[in-house]
Amino acid sequence: KELFKFDLVKIVSYDLEVLPRNYPEFPSAEKGDPIINVSVSVSDGSQQSFCVGSTKDASVRSFPTEKAMVVAFNDYIQRVDPDAIAGHNIIKFDNIYWAKRCDELGVENFNWGRILRQKSLLKSFMNGEEKLITPGRFFMDTYPIFMQDHKLMSYKLNALAEHFLQSKKVDMPYSEINGAFGTEEGRTKLCD
Repeated sequence: KELFKFDLVKIVSYDLEVLPRNYPEFPSAEKGDPIINVSVSVSDGSQQSFCVGSTKDASVRSFPTEKAMVVAFNDYIQRVDPDAIAGHNIIKFDNIYWAKRCDELGVENFNWGRILRQKSLLKSFMNGEEKLITPGRFFMDTYPIFMQDHKLMSYKLNALAEHFLQSKKVDMPYSEINGAFGTEEGRTKLCD
């Protein structure tokens, strides 16, 4: 007899792509480096990609501005209503970057939680760390799990894919993102 069915829990896994305006500097939400793409996989097998600017892929949701894309993704989270939000290094990067861009863009009512009257909140702690507080949902981050359970040289997704899957992540080199974002074909490749 089954004690737990995985399909009872809905998980949304997401990843951001950010346009670093001053490459090779690390992107900064406060300095205006925009989020240009969000790729999503849901535990039910569905996938969605959100992109600033048009692409050649009709399944990609395209938006004229970063703010329009951010608002649409926030609405998507509420509509899909996952139990958990997952990703790789989301707790220390993606979630914080997202919250800061929502603030910088003046996105009102940023809420990924289930308590609709309570906005998601970026909380700063005395040790300098920041954490996104989202009532009613929990975050699953694979990065600290791999660090705790495995002694590896690198915990980047490509290194993990090579080590555990003997494969490579389909990835656009960071140095090529600025150029690719400038064309419809490049944006299509970014959303792949």
